Amino acid sequence: MLETDGFFARRCEEVRKSRTHIHAPYFQDALELEAQARDIEEWNPMLLPGPLQLEPYIREIIHAFNPKDDEPTVERKIAARRARAWVFEEAEGPVSWVVLHESILRNPIVPGAIMAEQLEHVAAVARRRHYVPQVIPCNAGAYPFMMGSTLLMTFSDGPPVVYTEGMYSGQLIDDPGIVEQYQDAYNRLRAAALPPKVSLKMIEDAAEDYGNGNDARRLERRLLAD
Repeated sequence: MLETDGFFARRCEEVRKSRTHIHAPYFQDALELEAQARDIEEWNPMLLPGPLQLEPYIREIIHAFNPKDDEPTVERKIAARRARAWVFEEAEGPVSWVVLHESILRNPIVPGAIMAEQLEHVAAVARRRHYVPQVIPCNAGAYPFMMGSTLLMTFSDGPPVVYTEGMYSGQLIDDPGIVEQYQDAYNRLRAAALPPKVSLKMIEDAAEDYGNGNDARRLERRLLAD
């Protein structure tokens, strides 16, 4: 009647789809850019990056952050996160660099045997050199990015952007001056971290400890010492 050539019908369909989208609304723009990125540099002080997480690890995080989610919603969120695995696991994925804090390796959020499998997966992907890991040791002192996760993305045909995320919010930053500050800070973060080969060995050793149950004995000795 308004002769809009189906404009409003298309908009209604877009709204319907957005309501059923399983990713957080504040992450949508970053998710789209992730698929176009040439290079990705990531930092997370508390958790493994989403595309490296396996199903049990993801499930534990969802239950902690969104305890009211029903099982179908949890399953959809797990599938959506695992669908991003290509970022690190596939040859056509972007060149990626990840800095992790040592506490991610030392303070498991899943049982030991599952943590062993999770870290073995992280190490296996790293050995294929689709991404480069570095670990910030617990005794590193002060360093940039001590709070919140950060994702830096560069593109072949566009300016770089930064995505920062808290527990229930995120922000995409494209201001050139601020992005440059983040990039400089990330370079300092990498300088403070252990070398890639040493970091990979630390990840592999942690996986072996969890697999052998050595992590539980180490924790027991620490508690007795306290």
